[in-house]
Amino acid sequence: MTKPNLDFESQLWKQYRYIAGIDEVGRGALAGPVVTAAVVLPTHFSSQLLPNINDSKLLTSNKRLQLAQLISQHAIYTSINTTSVSIINRLGINKAIFISMRKSLKQLPHCDHVLVDGYRIPHLPRLSNHQTPIIKGDSISISIAAASILAKVYRDHLMDQLHLQIPHYFWNQNKGYGTTKHAQALQQYGPTQYHRHLFIRKIFKPQNP
Repeated sequence: MTKPNLDFESQLWKQYRYIAGIDEVGRGALAGPVVTAAVVLPTHFSSQLLPNINDSKLLTSNKRLQLAQLISQHAIYTSINTTSVSIINRLGINKAIFISMRKSLKQLPHCDHVLVDGYRIPHLPRLSNHQTPIIKGDSISISIAAASILAKVYRDHLMDQLHLQIPHYFWNQNKGYGTTKHAQALQQYGPTQYHRHLFIRKIFKPQNP
């Protein structure tokens, strides 16, 4: 299986200095915010500095924590942003993700070009023509994979903290995703302010006889 590499970055470094990889975590969750992270690696960066880096979903929790420390150590710039459940409920998940991505990029001191996981980010004035969208980019680009790891570690910690406040939904285990235990707890206790109402309605929509 091919792992993330620096092929896209190496080509772009011939023209740009500050290339940000950006990704989101939490798109399909029933509860909790969406989190985006952006990572700018130095032009002399070597993939050997992040051994065994991969899409964050394919790594163990301990490996993500180890890599997150290395990413923070070696990156020129990093930024993390959350978009709340209230915004997700009001605008929908896709718009919420793009809002978070724009904020993450705005927090970077410098950015010349963006490697984005998935699709182009709309309404990004200065970087509108300086984006490279990559489908499944977190398994192709090291910069995007690094961003996915930072976002995943950050969001997992947020869900662990929410679990301490409201333990009925097992968020420390499922991180807000729709596991059997989570669904059973929703049926028993109902949704909280941290749940995404549209997502829940789709899951518990009555079936036609």
